[in-house]
Amino acid sequence: MFKFSLIFSFLLISLILFQGCNTPEQNDPVTSHQNDKQHVTGIINNAAGKTIKLVAFDGEKWNPLSAYEIKKDGSFILTAPNELLYCQLLIDNANGIPIPLAGNDSVYIESSFPNLSENFTASNISYASTLNSYIHMMHEFITSQQSTITLIQQQDPNDTSSVNGLVRKILLAKQPIDDLAIEYVNANPSSPLNQVLSAQFYPNNGFQFWNPTYMNHLDLILNAYKKEYPNAYYTKSLEIQLNSWKGSYEQYQKHLQRLAFYGDLNKPVEIGNKAPDILLENPEGKEIKLSSLKGQYVLIDFWASWCGPCRRENPNVVRLYHQYKDKGFTVYSVSLDDNLEQWKAAIINDQLAWPHHVSDLMKWNSLVVQLYKFNGIPHTVLLDKNGVIIAKNLRGLELEQKLQELLGK
Repeated sequence: MFKFSLIFSFLLISLILFQGCNTPEQNDPVTSHQNDKQHVTGIINNAAGKTIKLVAFDGEKWNPLSAYEIKKDGSFILTAPNELLYCQLLIDNANGIPIPLAGNDSVYIESSFPNLSENFTASNISYASTLNSYIHMMHEFITSQQSTITLIQQQDPNDTSSVNGLVRKILLAKQPIDDLAIEYVNANPSSPLNQVLSAQFYPNNGFQFWNPTYMNHLDLILNAYKKEYPNAYYTKSLEIQLNSWKGSYEQYQKHLQRLAFYGDLNKPVEIGNKAPDILLENPEGKEIKLSSLKGQYVLIDFWASWCGPCRRENPNVVRLYHQYKDKGFTVYSVSLDDNLEQWKAAIINDQLAWPHHVSDLMKWNSLVVQLYKFNGIPHTVLLDKNGVIIAKNLRGLELEQKLQELLGK
């Protein structure tokens, strides 16, 4: 279901881009240029006597670099270490302005307080023209979408059709900014400005409305930065994030496939009903369908490595499996784990000898929880040879007695 937090990510397009941020106590005002520093200087109109701050993001938090009391004529001088940095200019609680620095830069800024983005102009850097266009477009985008944001906030969150329509309207308005980023990144993959522009490609709130081709642009930036800025925090951070997004997108695609496979998640799962089919992967990534076990009595065992009662019940299930496996009985274990290694270790340690172990590693978010309508584990469902449910929640002696009834001693 669409979450209202999605819409606000469009206003937080970058790492808290155009937002004020709480920072630690600032350094003392800078009063002179230093040879081992890069500089941000300029004029901020209507801001005489106010303190302008330069802060840099390290992947987790904003760190103060320098601060300066703006002179009567609006002039200021700020410094930063000579390295690749993703910075913001801040004055009081006004929205911040992103300033990417490459090392040895001397950026000149002109703007007006309190809305720094409205009249912003950067110069004296190679990417000034694109940065200026980007900030102006973002300003217009945010301003123009306020009414749509208000409409979304007023929608019933269960009315996904209306909400999704409004989100698509916002995405359409955002597309020219994305196009600007795509064109620039493709032509200048190693530019320091891509620390800002790359945020246009992030799947900040999942993949429902995300364009998967954006992954290619992020790959292009990462490969260029690994050559140009291998030790920069941004390079390392982007690599970690990109690997995570690729894995998450693959899981999202599988989630959509499973939704299509399961169809109606409200199928009845009572005794006498045909058991809903399950399609999940084993620890090696091979898909195993529940329906592939037709012709055997099957115990669907919902469990997890982190579930104490499940682990205590496992020896009994192992014993019964060995006792009846040659009489047409098997186990289809569905794990609610979210950690592959812990799941695999539990299978080995508990000697779960049957070959049918599956999971989507989604814990309680797994679709099988909704499909089979349970809220606690261990949970078992016993099927006959035709896949019809003949018993539920049998464990211990009750399970043993039922198997004796069906298959003999």
